[in-house]
Amino acid sequence: MIVKKNAESKVEEYLIKLILNGKVSPGTYLKPERQLAIELGYTRPVIHKAIIRLESKGLVTIVPRQGVMVNDYRITGKLELLENLFDLNRQGIHPALNRSMLRFIHRNFQSLLIELASDKSNTLKFHQNPIESGEDIFNWMHGYAMSSKNVIYTMLFNEFKLGILNVGDAIVKADKQFLQQGRKSIDHAVESGHIDDIEVLLHQWFNTIEKLWLGGEKSE
Repeated sequence: MIVKKNAESKVEEYLIKLILNGKVSPGTYLKPERQLAIELGYTRPVIHKAIIRLESKGLVTIVPRQGVMVNDYRITGKLELLENLFDLNRQGIHPALNRSMLRFIHRNFQSLLIELASDKSNTLKFHQNPIESGEDIFNWMHGYAMSSKNVIYTMLFNEFKLGILNVGDAIVKADKQFLQQGRKSIDHAVESGHIDDIEVLLHQWFNTIEKLWLGGEKSE
């Protein structure tokens, strides 16, 4: 799925990369909006809107009459920021961050499936369509979340939707058969209540996704 980005999104992406790659440190200030506008070739209103987006995600704080201070995203970052990480061009983001986001999804999806497999009173909502795109992967995962009595899971996967779509599209192109077979095995393990199998299968599934998606990047 190709998402056309507007000017604010492009500036936002540039600034997020700048911060997450350590080009500006927590406690320091971004360049003034006027200077950023000149350097990036956009108007000041565009720069300002992008900065507002960063503030809503906990990356920066707008300090009146002083400027835009960079926060420590490990302390102030909000869930919405994680969604952006998946949407960014992976060549411009530290590989460890991409891996961390993928593993975060892995842990939460595993917790969800174990919960459902352990509770026989749940009516599971399986996504039966073949996996042809990232949309199918999202619908499959979100279907499980909808089956849970814990609404946090649906909110979590909604927040990560764009990231799952983008990563999913990349993996479908790389190895669609692997995704199909893996989903079938995972569904069977959940339906049968085999928790140990769920853990093993998800470990294999996400490890393979990580290699297909980030195989060319070295861990540090």
